[in-house]
Amino acid sequence: MTSTNAYGSEEFDIELKGDGFEVKPKEVSDESIVLMSVTYDNDAQTLTYTIKDTTGAYVTYIFKKGTRKI
Repeated sequence: MTSTNAYGSEEFDIELKGDGFEVKPKEVSDESIVLMSVTYDNDAQTLTYTIKDTTGAYVTYIFKKGTRKI
């Protein structure tokens, strides 16, 4: 995966999971580092993604099928 912005681009590794995938830094020896994870729960009909923000904290977003707020 490649991310491009005004400052340049960066490549990441993608690891597929049974219910989604994880985005990890490319060529980093510590495989436990996860920058973003995405999962889908078919029973709950939710799409969840967790991303590491610039402070190092993780933020989780959950989207449920059939719900909407404006």
